[in-house]
Amino acid sequence: TLTTLLYICVFNINAQTVKYDPLKTFSKTDLINDFSILTTALKEGHPGINTFLSPDSLEYFISNTNSKLVDGLTEADFHILIREFLTHLKTSHIKDYDLQTQVYK
Repeated sequence: TLTTLLYICVFNINAQTVKYDPLKTFSKTDLINDFSILTTALKEGHPGINTFLSPDSLEYFISNTNSKLVDGLTEADFHILIREFLTHLKTSHIKDYDLQTQVYK
C-alpha cells in the first residue's frame, strides 16, 4: 500500500545518517566479500556474460582483482578497482572507462 511505501522511503532516508569519510579504510575480508557479491550477481544475473567474455577470462579478471584487494583500501580505491574490473566485461551497457583521463570511450 501507499502507506507502506512511504514508511519504507522515510525509514531509508532516516537510516542514512552516517557521514561519508573518504579516509575510512576497509579490511581485506570486507573488500573480498563485497567483490564476491558483485561477481556472484554478474555470474547469476547477467544474461549473456559469456557472450562478451569467456568463462576463463572472467575468472582471470576476478582473480586479478581479488589479488589487489588488501587491508587499508579506501572506498575510492575500491571503486577504482571495481571500475577497472567492469571495463573488461565489454558489454553494451558497461562502457570502457579510461582511468587516466576519466573519460568513457
